[in-house]
Amino acid sequence: MNRFSLLLLLSTLLSLPSLAQRPIHKELTKKRAFAHIPEGPFELKGCDESVSVEHLPEFYISSVEITNGQYLEFLKATRPDGDTAEWFALHPAVENWNLLMYCEPMMKFYWSHPAYKDYPVVNVSMEGARAYCAWYGAELQKLYPEFEISCRLPQTNEWMKAASGHENWEAVYPFGPFLRNSKGIYLHNFKTRDTLNFPSNDKRDSGEPQGTIPTELTVYMNDGGMFTTASKSYFPNGFGLYNSSGNVSEMLENGSLAGGDWNSYAYDIRICSFKPYTQPEPTAGFRPVISVRARTVSR
Repeated sequence: MNRFSLLLLLSTLLSLPSLAQRPIHKELTKKRAFAHIPEGPFELKGCDESVSVEHLPEFYISSVEITNGQYLEFLKATRPDGDTAEWFALHPAVENWNLLMYCEPMMKFYWSHPAYKDYPVVNVSMEGARAYCAWYGAELQKLYPEFEISCRLPQTNEWMKAASGHENWEAVYPFGPFLRNSKGIYLHNFKTRDTLNFPSNDKRDSGEPQGTIPTELTVYMNDGGMFTTASKSYFPNGFGLYNSSGNVSEMLENGSLAGGDWNSYAYDIRICSFKPYTQPEPTAGFRPVISVRARTVSR
């Protein structure tokens, strides 16, 4: 390539609009509710061990945990002419609601009732989550053939940066070291250690009236959710993500779960809280990541 051709190519590249100025950016951030995570460093200092990454490429991540309605759309779109065992295996294992406690109503209604359409899909396999990502990416690729589009589960550092809501963060939760705001309202869906105050004349061993009646249920209900809450609950973090701590644990590309869930205590909903994925369960869901690159033009 001679000098003139090189200068022409460089001029062409510089004149191209940035990704944030292109239609696909608006499609993802406005129409499809994905958050844009800019390229650059990431540092997290609030955990047991600090995390420092010099550079992460930009990416997009769903602002909400994938819902029952979204996952049902995927199953309908990929249903084969003759139903196969592979397709049925992608369905949520609704019977797994009973892994934790008696949850017959949730087993019966959570996946199938329209009231839960906007709640995070749970009890899906890692294969199901990856199949959803592959389908979603392929559908988006059809709309924007001029880009190379990859949809997948997040890598650990990607998830932590997006979940924190910041490029440089010194706390273990998306809103700082706090679980409640200044009005005392919980900021996450998790298993609290509080009890509700009930007036009572009951006299226990001490012979004194009890002002509270601790129950197992109150540790789930104090934050406004008995089990999961709608995917767009509470407040979004600095990047626009809802429920990056709590609600449901989220699958990562390396086969682990991040961020804790409605059945986790506060320590386990930290940005740096991870546990292995073992099976579909009523506490685990996912949110996809999308990477977009302009195709190189061969000459």
